[in-house]
Amino acid sequence: MAPLAALLLQLPPLPNLWRLHRAALWGAVLLVSCSGWGGLIERLAFSDRRHDLGMRMAWGFGAVLSLGGVLCLMGWANARVLLALALIGVGLACVRAAAAWGDDDRAKSLPSIGMAPLLLFVGILAALQYYGGIARAKISPDDDLAVYFVFPEKILASGTLIEPFSLRRLAAYGGQSFLHALTLVGCTDALQLPLLDMGTRRGG
Repeated sequence: MAPLAALLLQLPPLPNLWRLHRAALWGAVLLVSCSGWGGLIERLAFSDRRHDLGMRMAWGFGAVLSLGGVLCLMGWANARVLLALALIGVGLACVRAAAAWGDDDRAKSLPSIGMAPLLLFVGILAALQYYGGIARAKISPDDDLAVYFVFPEKILASGTLIEPFSLRRLAAYGGQSFLHALTLVGCTDALQLPLLDMGTRRGG
């Protein structure tokens, strides 16, 4: 219970606590959405085998980026379409979970009630790590502020990031800007833009 107590002691003084919770919730939605898209790829490409959650999330992450590139090319990557993209992935994940729940072989492999305290403890540790990563989000003066603040908003407003005569745009990573735009759909806090790609930021 020590990690939970430490978390409760740290929560009240935190500024902008609601925005932190909102970012955490939306990040979880995006992870579930990626697992849903990955489950669809698994069913289409590997119908005779089952893969773990991490593999499905990785496949779904690639699928979302690929779909995002097509949407940006067509000029359709606005806020409503990106929200629909995330929710469709969540729906796919729910369908797969419902099918697995009705599978007798899969039900036998589920943890027993006696494992609940251990699972709760591990869940608390995972939550601390997850919230800690989100709370550490910072914008450094050395970061590319145009990429962080301008390009994601441009995608949501216009549905595309195509600028044929912009050398500044050609030097940027469109995939990263798309992920930032996807984050902004459910989390309007600019400090949480790298929610899906914390590892790409300096000092992040």
